[in-house]
Amino acid sequence: MPFRTRYIALAGPAWPPNGNRASVIYSTIARAIRAPNPAQKVNVLNTLQVLVVNFDATYHHHLESQANFNTWHSQTVGALMAIPFTWRDASGTAHTSLTFGAAQKFLNLAVKDWWALSLNGTHHETRVEYLHGPLDSIVYTCTSRFRGPLASLHNPNGTLRSYVYFLTVNDYQTYQNHLSDIANHLTGALGLGNSIRRIEVEQLLWGWV
Repeated sequence: MPFRTRYIALAGPAWPPNGNRASVIYSTIARAIRAPNPAQKVNVLNTLQVLVVNFDATYHHHLESQANFNTWHSQTVGALMAIPFTWRDASGTAHTSLTFGAAQKFLNLAVKDWWALSLNGTHHETRVEYLHGPLDSIVYTCTSRFRGPLASLHNPNGTLRSYVYFLTVNDYQTYQNHLSDIANHLTGALGLGNSIRRIEVEQLLWGWV
């Protein structure tokens, strides 16, 4: 698949996940997280690796339906957010756990590595259409042009603000719906026999930048 090939070339994912790859995933939002507790950071990243390996072992159940995957994703994001993690944001405000925006990015990038490299993730019968696409400011800038803004990511004056700090669960789900809509339009416009998956649209937009 060209989407996977492009992701592998650009991101250098790893499977099974390892400490070095977890650190790279963390680096995607490191500028937004100030003065993290080092030991707690390691615990978060180690837990992330375990959660995704466990997903690989039970992916059949989680990918039986969109509802199943959404349930797993919500519970897993919650598990990451429940881990003690002390840090400060750009304003100096102290936090004691990951935000939703940070947790979804970490998890979705780890699952994206699974999609790109795992034998289970690349199998033609695996229902990868149920996977979520990571939300970040780069891809959101693209999707918002076609499907409108997400309220939580804009200041009252309309300027864009950090998804790490401000993304809400409802806007995150709306973003997933936007990816699905764009996938359907691209599939039809390009006359493709098979539907483009949501995670492939995210990769296509990210790879353009």
